[in-house]
Amino acid sequence: MYAADGTAPGMAGFLRLARPGNCVMSAVGVGIGGLVAVGAGAWGEFAWRLLWAGAAAAAFTAGGNALNDLYDRETDRVNHPERPLPAGEVTVASAKSFVVSAFTIATSLALLASPWAFVVVLVNIALMVSYEAVLKARGAPGNLVIAYLVGSLFLFAGVSVFRSAVEPLVRTGILASLAFFTTLGREITRTSRTCTAMWTAAPFPTGSVRGARVSSRGSPYCSASP
Repeated sequence: MYAADGTAPGMAGFLRLARPGNCVMSAVGVGIGGLVAVGAGAWGEFAWRLLWAGAAAAAFTAGGNALNDLYDRETDRVNHPERPLPAGEVTVASAKSFVVSAFTIATSLALLASPWAFVVVLVNIALMVSYEAVLKARGAPGNLVIAYLVGSLFLFAGVSVFRSAVEPLVRTGILASLAFFTTLGREITRTSRTCTAMWTAAPFPTGSVRGARVSSRGSPYCSASP
């Protein structure tokens, strides 16, 4: 697990891979969801649950960002050679280990928040991997997954504080729905612009533009998710 210059991968490379700013945004999103769900209880009886949930969201985001870079590493050699993987700051093997570690931490922290939060993170990890491996290039299915992952950040906050009353789930569900449809509209617009640009550049392309989309940089959580 050594970089291109023969040195061990540095912490700076892993930080760039994780994108700390996005991780903080995810944690803040959980906090906002918690406030919407339980109000003052967010810094009272539910404070620890939301703290674990926020940390889980941050860890998931770090893993998702690294996973994104792993799948985009070949195109990044041309389009973004300064990024950690093409620049040789982090090896492929160490990036894969980072992804596994980040997702493991996310699931462990989510379990401390609540069993339902644990389930949400497991589902979202499966969707994130499916998106990067297959759905990113499939158009509508990929757009739906991205929209769900963004909205699920607020739903994640709701299930983290869920006990028996459904009101927190309803409140965060409304917030999640708004985020879902807003993100879906944005992703569809991105796809349309990409296809239009492709047709403009090549009016008679030999390949199909179906499913073309702009690569999402960073975790879907932080387009606005576990």
